[in-house]
Parts: sequence; structure tokens; C-alpha cells
Amino acid sequence: MISTAVRFPLYIFNPRNSASLRLRYSSFCHYRLSRRRIPGLAPRPEADFAYLTLTCRQDILMTQLSLKSLWRTAHRLPSLAVAHDETLAGAEVLQSLSFWPGPVGCIDRAGTAAFHERNGAPFLAEFCRRHVFGFKLAACLRLAAEHRVFYADSDVLWLHDIGALMSRCGQKPLYAAVDCGPSYDFELAGRLGEARRNRLLTPPHINAGVALFNRALPELNTYDADLASLLANGPISQFSEQTLVALLVQDIGGTFGEEDVRVTEDRLTAPSPSFRHHPWIARHYISPVRAQYWIDAMAAA
Repeated sequence: MISTAVRFPLYIFNPRNSASLRLRYSSFCHYRLSRRRIPGLAPRPEADFAYLTLTCRQDILMTQLSLKSLWRTAHRLPSLAVAHDETLAGAEVLQSLSFWPGPVGCIDRAGTAAFHERNGAPFLAEFCRRHVFGFKLAACLRLAAEHRVFYADSDVLWLHDIGALMSRCGQKPLYAAVDCGPSYDFELAGRLGEARRNRLLTPPHINAGVALFNRALPELNTYDADLASLLANGPISQFSEQTLVALLVQDIGGTFGEEDVRVTEDRLTAPSPSFRHHPWIARHYISPVRAQYWIDAMAAA
């Protein structure tokens, strides 16, 4: 069994430490949550879509808490698939998520790259092999070839029923969250030409950490030359995948409402739960507000 336990944060009692009350409380919540075992969850009726998340050994506790929040708020549970990197074996993923009340499908990088190679997408297959977020996009499109797929990062907590998003967002092939700023691969954007680059930098900016794939996206082939150039010349950025998703959203997709999937941070971050008195269906705790994840997960547990 993978241990998720963290050490007690002794610094929270040190009056000379400059950490804020929020950070101290966040560390305490992280410690408490890391020591709790999630019991087996009761079955729910099945939903007609798949849910995919991406995890690694370092993020397995967040994955557990994110999925528990999905179960707590969903009236119907989707089929679950978990993409995992090479720090985890499929058996370890299954053991860590044994509380989930249904089958868990494990998706690895090699199998996903081979799938796209067989299906005539060599650049996507290579992107999958070369970068973990290329793997993420490739895993989403692998599942989207069969059914609707909702993707969420491990640092997403569910606050209301995911079914509300699924029912609202069925008209376009792709939906993604609205980001608080342009977090893109500007080397890749620079290859697109000035007009397209300027359009990409015009709000709303896209966050690919929460996305809905209503079908396969052959439109990605439009960017084969750009992806081939990226793979040949590098560097591959942590935002290369998000840039491709943003381009596809502009071409054929739409965005979730900002009050449905919350990404914007700062003024809404506090030592108390940030989701109280807000209508958010989900919140994505991007790096600047990652400390708030533990506070909100503790309150929602």
C-alpha cells in the first residue's frame, strides 16, 4: 500500500516563523487528511459518461480526495479511468483507490502512445511519450473515441453535482475551464502567425485542468505541423498541451461558466473554506492557491 502520510508540521507552533495563518492551517489540514483512511463508498446509479484523471505517486492523496468529493456530490457516478505515470504501477493505483464503488480502469503511457500510433496519429503518440501532459491529452482522446469523457486534474474538488455540467455542455465537441491568465507555450504560439497568436492571447484564457470531450477531435490534425515542429525543435513546455486545447476550444469548443468551474484565485483564498456561499460546481486549485486545497478538502470531508 502506498503511504500518503506526511509528517506533523511542527513549524506551525513556531512564533518566529513568518508563515501566514492560512499556510499554517493548510499544513495542519494536509497532515490530518494524510492520516485518514477513506472507507469503502456506497454504490450509486451509473452515469453515461467516463471520468478521467491523471495521477502520480506524489499526487495520490489529492487523487483520493478529489474522487471522494466526486462521489459525495454526484447523483450518478461515471465510469472511472485513471491515467498514471511511471512512478506508479497499475496495481498500486487500484490498491490506493480500492474505496471507489466500481471498476477502475488504469491507463498507462506506453499503451496510450501505441493506441494513437495504430490509429494514424504519430505526432500525438510521440507527444504522449515525450511529456506527461502530452500523455494526458492523448489519454483523453483515447477514451473520447468511445464515449463522452470528463477530465479533471487531481487538484480539483467537486462541490456540487457534475451532472449539471454534463447536461449544460453537450452542444460543442469540447469545453474547458476559464483560466485567470494566459498560461501558454509561447514558443508554440509563436509558430502560429501573428493573427492567431493575438487571438490566443485574447480572453477568455483556457485552463485544460478541467475539460469535457464530447467526442473524438480529428480537428487536432490541423496542428500536426506545429506539433511536429515542437517535437523536433523543442522545448516541450508544461503548457504545450494547454495551448493545443485552447486552440481547439477557439476553433470548435466552448468554456464552462466561471462560476461553475472556479479557477481564479487570490481574493477568494482564506484560512476558512473558500467555497462557502458560492455556487461553484468544482474548483481547480492551481499552484498559487494550492494551500487552499487542503483547507477546503478538510471542510468538505
